[in-house]
Amino acid sequence: MESRDGGMDRADSAFAWVPGPECGSWVAERLDAAVGPATEDETPVDGPALGWMVPRGYDAIVRVLHPFFRQWPEGTTWAEYERLNSEAEADEDWERLPEIAEEPVTWAEAVDALRPREERQRAGAKSAHPAPDSLSRKLVGLSDDEFDLDDVAEDGYRYELPRDGSLDTATLARVARVLEQHTGTPDSGIAAVWEGFGGLVSGEGVAFVTAFNDGSSSPPPPLERVRRWWLQRAHDFRERRTRFGTLAALQSLGYRALRLPQWIARLRGRHHEAGDYEAGDHDDVVFGPAPGWESARALPLGSGVLSRRAATGPRLELPDRDYVCFVAGITAFTSDAWIAAAPWIARDEAADHPQTPTLVWPKDRDWYLVSDIDLDSTLIACSRSCADALLTAPGIEAHEIDRDTRL
Repeated sequence: MESRDGGMDRADSAFAWVPGPECGSWVAERLDAAVGPATEDETPVDGPALGWMVPRGYDAIVRVLHPFFRQWPEGTTWAEYERLNSEAEADEDWERLPEIAEEPVTWAEAVDALRPREERQRAGAKSAHPAPDSLSRKLVGLSDDEFDLDDVAEDGYRYELPRDGSLDTATLARVARVLEQHTGTPDSGIAAVWEGFGGLVSGEGVAFVTAFNDGSSSPPPPLERVRRWWLQRAHDFRERRTRFGTLAALQSLGYRALRLPQWIARLRGRHHEAGDYEAGDHDDVVFGPAPGWESARALPLGSGVLSRRAATGPRLELPDRDYVCFVAGITAFTSDAWIAAAPWIARDEAADHPQTPTLVWPKDRDWYLVSDIDLDSTLIACSRSCADALLTAPGIEAHEIDRDTRL
């Protein structure tokens, strides 16, 4: 049963799965259900631009910008790193390569570093200040179909765009410390994740590639193909067991066995799997088929990171998005301890940019947080006092917007 204030009547443990309709029906009621991000031909629709994403009834909306990341090879320059990388490729001595370090930076810092020198000289000491509706890739001169910043900036760093749909854990902790002061139920609420993340509800969308360096561009002989086939199966099983658990790895193995005739046909004459690499790149490396790629869609719900109960249970259905919901108060996100407890985090992802919740709200609904999968920022609908606190909090780069802001 859903209590009057939107929380759960029973006492649930942290990150326990909860049926979406049971906890989140109030969200659907306060969204503009008929308004999606765009029509099928990408024509903007009528209504508030963010009405399908941000519930009605809040005093303010704060847009928290996901940080850029700048990277550098430890102890050396990118030019020297590229030289070492070329040598490592020649003799396969990868141990000589230095580690790549990275740190988050604000949009203003990234734009200052990446904008043309002439523009920086005209601006002088004045830093760039992104507008409230700015988009990260537009600010650094990328088109809609460009996603990478490959060149080394003049300051010696390489920059990565903000990560869509996931706030970095350090900024999430700062935001959470503000939000827990603006709710009467900081220890009780809901955290939800989008159901479509690869490997979440099933093994669908996850594949592991095995590479063999044989120094030849000719197809290997039949016995060598069989040996590699078994090596690929073993590698895939180990990786799936590490990420999803033994049962899920066995399920994947069983579904793949049912497709043995297709695999035999591939072994008879196919050397490279289409799309595994670009022609001319590393011609001496033989890429085996990515095990499970074709069979992934046959994998059952429950063969991914989540338990079968969570993977098969009712979702929170909102416009254009469905979510899996868990019990979690905002206080849980004030430190990194939640990463080890969150059921949607795979074991091998915990230390490498873990996926933060897509939606969070407290039991009393005093605010609502959404990190939509297509946004380079997190939106928080809240009270006036909460918005003021977020906008002035140190370490949070944020702007105030409204439901009519197009992002």
